[in-house]
Amino acid sequence: MWPSSPGSPGGSWRVVGIGASAGGLTSLEHLFSAISSKPKMAFVVVSHLGPNQPSLLAEILQRLTDMPVIEVYESQVIEPNCIYVIAPGQLLSIKSGVLNPISIVNAPGLNQSIDYFFSSLAADQKKNAIGVVLSGSGSDGSAGIKAIQQNHGMTMVESPDSAVYGEMPKNAIATGAVDLVLPPEQIADLLDKLGREVESRDHSGAINDIGIPEDRLKEIISVIVNHTGHDFAGYKPSTVRRRIFRRMTVHHTHSAKQYCELLAKSPQEIDILFRDLLISVTTFFRDGEAWERLSEFLGQMLQSKRDSSPVRAWIPGCATGEEVYSLAIVLSENMKRLNRHFPVQIFGTDLDSNAIAKARLGQFDKSISLHISRQRLDNYFVEHHDRLIVRKEIREMAVFAEQNLIQDPPFTRLDIISCRNLLIYLSADLQRSVIPAFHYGLSPGGILFLGPSETIGAMSDSFQPLDKRWKIYQKTAIASTHQPNRDVPTISIDNKTTAKQQMSQSQKEPANVPSRSLAKNVENMLLTKFALPSVVIDQQGEIVYIYGRTGLFLEPPIGQPRANIIELAREGLGIELASAVRQCVSNGVTVIRDNVQVKTNGDFSAIRFSVSKIQEHTSLNGLYLVTFEIRPPKPSDNSIEEADGQQNRRSSRLHELEKELRLIKESHEKTLEELEVSNEELKSMNEELQSTNEEFQSTNEELETSKEEMQSLNEELSTVNTELQSKVEALAQANDDMQNLLNSTEIATLFLDNELNINRFTEQTQKLIKLRNTDVGRPISDISSSLNYGNLVADCREVLSTLNAHEQEVCSDSGIWYLMRIRPYRTAENLIEGLVITFVNIQRLKDAELSAEMGSVFEQIVTTVREPLVIIDNKLEIILATKSFCSMLHVSQKTVSGAKLTEVFRGIEDKQQLTEVLLDAVAHKKSVEKQLVRATTGQGEKVEFYLNASRLKWKRGQAERLFMIAFEVVK
Repeated sequence: MWPSSPGSPGGSWRVVGIGASAGGLTSLEHLFSAISSKPKMAFVVVSHLGPNQPSLLAEILQRLTDMPVIEVYESQVIEPNCIYVIAPGQLLSIKSGVLNPISIVNAPGLNQSIDYFFSSLAADQKKNAIGVVLSGSGSDGSAGIKAIQQNHGMTMVESPDSAVYGEMPKNAIATGAVDLVLPPEQIADLLDKLGREVESRDHSGAINDIGIPEDRLKEIISVIVNHTGHDFAGYKPSTVRRRIFRRMTVHHTHSAKQYCELLAKSPQEIDILFRDLLISVTTFFRDGEAWERLSEFLGQMLQSKRDSSPVRAWIPGCATGEEVYSLAIVLSENMKRLNRHFPVQIFGTDLDSNAIAKARLGQFDKSISLHISRQRLDNYFVEHHDRLIVRKEIREMAVFAEQNLIQDPPFTRLDIISCRNLLIYLSADLQRSVIPAFHYGLSPGGILFLGPSETIGAMSDSFQPLDKRWKIYQKTAIASTHQPNRDVPTISIDNKTTAKQQMSQSQKEPANVPSRSLAKNVENMLLTKFALPSVVIDQQGEIVYIYGRTGLFLEPPIGQPRANIIELAREGLGIELASAVRQCVSNGVTVIRDNVQVKTNGDFSAIRFSVSKIQEHTSLNGLYLVTFEIRPPKPSDNSIEEADGQQNRRSSRLHELEKELRLIKESHEKTLEELEVSNEELKSMNEELQSTNEEFQSTNEELETSKEEMQSLNEELSTVNTELQSKVEALAQANDDMQNLLNSTEIATLFLDNELNINRFTEQTQKLIKLRNTDVGRPISDISSSLNYGNLVADCREVLSTLNAHEQEVCSDSGIWYLMRIRPYRTAENLIEGLVITFVNIQRLKDAELSAEMGSVFEQIVTTVREPLVIIDNKLEIILATKSFCSMLHVSQKTVSGAKLTEVFRGIEDKQQLTEVLLDAVAHKKSVEKQLVRATTGQGEKVEFYLNASRLKWKRGQAERLFMIAFEVVK
């Protein structure tokens, strides 16, 4: 008998969700072939199957394992040591340990069957959930992996090297939410170990969570602080313990001491634990109804704004940016609806640098379509390959930066702050520091958007609830008595005082003293309406302002100074005043008490006072006015004077006691009523807190920690500069790639602007035109070149005027021929912004043309000339020879062709001298005349002849390396 099912709160055995796609069958075979027959856990296999395609997956898996394999066509209660396989055309979800199939036709959004099941598995099984992503193409499973880690489950991914298709594993790894990357066989071994650990704990009666003593917890937090500089001591201990326990489970460590030893040896594990504590997981438009309500209030705020005034928002703990872009989309929709435009700047900050880097890209996988309507996807996203990219106008609204919400100052002059599901992980002390910081950063009337389980705590006097269910608040005009606890004071962009001056001012002025403008409004109102001693109080009776001489009515008590009007009231006034204040606050009506006996200077005086709600100034909303007036003694009545004095005093005293008793009864009844209401509210709140606590324990905390901040204009500029720097680096990289590409073509390329000034050039261009890097910006006409071409500027201007490309063959001083092309430079907007000139080396083509032309000419010479002639090159090799030359030497033309001139003779006297004469003629381009040569023919006949050599001149200057030699036989 198993201890409990996974659907129960105390479930001890685990549910393993396995996602596979293309090539996943091979991975599944390796996994289930290696796993034991009783692994003490249940398996749910989800793959991509066509709705009309029969599946043999269950049959194939059954051959590999002794566990029963069940194809799910209807609701099924899961049991351990069983394998459940998704049916074709279905999506699977799990709730309370029951698998529920749903037809793909009826399923909303994109068909991401793995994400769909993993998300429900994370919500239902919490820390008992294990997600495994195997081989497949696409990104299905990535969002589900993040959801499982967010709920403290375990995540594993097949190594991309072992997967047939590694795209799905790579995308899952890229989320940063993967615990282990292993081949399928090692994943099976790990699952077996986890099953055995659960069984051993169950048999021993131990609970799932490993105890982490307080001293070990502090040691682990200290290690993280020393390594990363970030302190988690202010986080709720239960949150930190659960994250540590998850890492201990991954490493099979059974005590906190062992894990501390592991951290001491592995800095990499410290980084992983740090990222685990900062789960950068969020979704678009989480709690859709809450965003609809927020959109309504944002629309009202935008409608009341002045034209062109900026809209500033801050989202601490933004993770990978989904919430930032959600807010930008909602603001854009409201501006379109109102037909008004405001400059929008949304600051998304987080402690996780990796999450910020992803947020800046604005690229998400297609699984986000599960949370975004089709209309919003079409309006605000662009599809590129398998990614959805936020459109430019939405991306430009957001600025992302690293920030530590706890230590760093807040942003200022904000219209909106959205901090959802972050405060629940912070201790009460940190929450008391963060909420005042939010109040400080918001402009009057600014909106604070919290998570459904978060509250503003003791700041109820500073925020007005707009929607209690979805925790949407608006900043009131009342100055907060809670000041943000920050080491460095924040500086508003419009504030010209220094931080030091701000600190000195804050030290001089008590927290509950109103600002000068508030004091002025109070005095003006009092002077125009009253001339009596008066006191302005809040709902709790705390004194905000005193006007006139109130010493006859109020007296400082013994002990520490207090500012509550009830505690300061003189004898005889306290009960009446408390009753009147309570009645005025409850009903909102003016309450007057007359002939109240107050002890002053040892005697009782009759006074009249009133308590009324202030409504004349909106800046004083929530405040109440108490006025005092001394009543003159009433004239004596003749009948009273005639009565017995002692009886009169007794009657008067009895009347006072009856009046006081009546007031005490009224006060007591009112207190009982308020106590009953308060008890009901406390019961309701307690139930909410209990359900909230259960939700926290079940959902295992969606951690969207905070990071990085900006305290003033310099910090904001620094953040913007960070983004600009990344764009500049990307642009520099693209420029380097383009430059390398151009250089790798080995084509000389020159870019000119419309004024024929040099914009850019490749390295090969410097061989033709004498350019340096400093020549960029100079006119091309000022630069000398090695080209035998003087119409370059004129041709460039002609191309600019006609926009027709120009081609021409040009020759350099070194005799190398190039094909020059001049073309207009067209931008992406089809605008002409200069010229592109390319020079392609065509020397080989020209040589081929020359050889063909020379061959034709020489062939004519050979057939017409009857004298012995030969054509040699600069290596003294024979190119062509006439028939008479071959006859003279008694050799064939085939034998002569390609042979050296000095070698075709059987013997030449002074061969060395002849060679030197010919080489000298070739090198200096000289002619040779009447050079006497004595040689022997092929038949041994001795001949004498004069050698005359001259350089061939071709019309293009390309034959200068050839010489023609004529032989004059000496008779």
